[in-house]
Amino acid sequence: MVTLYSHYQQLLDDNNTMTFNCTEIDDVLEKYYLAPSYAIEFCIGFLGNLLVVLGYIFCLPEWQSCNIYIFSLALSDLIFLCTLPRLTYLYANGQKTQTTPFVCVLNRYILHVNLYSSILFMVLLSMDRFLLIRHPTRNNFLLRPRNSHDHDRAGLARQSMWKLLQ
Repeated sequence: MVTLYSHYQQLLDDNNTMTFNCTEIDDVLEKYYLAPSYAIEFCIGFLGNLLVVLGYIFCLPEWQSCNIYIFSLALSDLIFLCTLPRLTYLYANGQKTQTTPFVCVLNRYILHVNLYSSILFMVLLSMDRFLLIRHPTRNNFLLRPRNSHDHDRAGLARQSMWKLLQ
């Protein structure tokens, strides 16, 4: 915090007015706000999502439709969180390191897949909850398996969402 304040003081001229352009404030925000925020988000988010994913895999004997959507959401977030250490490093060092275009495109691709998959899984989870509230006495359409050899409809919805985003 002291470093940010000293950097701010350096930008003031003798009349206490700011003498910088907008790109300089972006550099300050990336270095002193985004880098620490991403680091904290990675530490907390990675442990939390990893705990959810492993808990679902090893501790949940029977999966319902909402479990499938929450697991997919946690998996999507876990994949995105793996890109944050690199972004943290780039922002902390002023993006001065050389990167290949493939790595940049891959990073942005993972970001957008996570963004849209999170939205779609939340929509599916909301639809599932709505159907259970609206028709509590009926078997939910998404919970009923089509036959004993097929996956349930929630699993098919999840798989189609992943394929749609690829």
